[in-house]
Amino acid sequence: MNQVVQLEQTMKTFLRDFQNAFNLVQNPPQDLDMNYVENQARFLSQLAQEMQNDINNLKQIDTYTEEEIEQKTEKLQQERKIALQHYLSSKDEADKLNENLKANIDNLANKLYSLNE
Repeated sequence: MNQVVQLEQTMKTFLRDFQNAFNLVQNPPQDLDMNYVENQARFLSQLAQEMQNDINNLKQIDTYTEEEIEQKTEKLQQERKIALQHYLSSKDEADKLNENLKANIDNLANKLYSLNE
């Protein structure tokens, strides 16, 4: 039964992490690309719903063998790792876009300033 508790904890942690990330993309900084925010929100919402469904299905876990529980736990941990990597790489891309946007704005401001001189 200890593995059931571990599986439930893993799933709850996953759900909490992605709910926090989802909340961040729901209230992004104003200079963040909104397409990125919308795509990330959809992705995180879907993952959170899938994880909530898995938590709800824990009632059936009594019928699983210990080996099946270990396999499911390992699979969930791998899915969590992949999802976190995807989120982090998407965030890195958004940060790069944000930096490029700031640089472009600075360049335009400098050009406008030099035109006014």
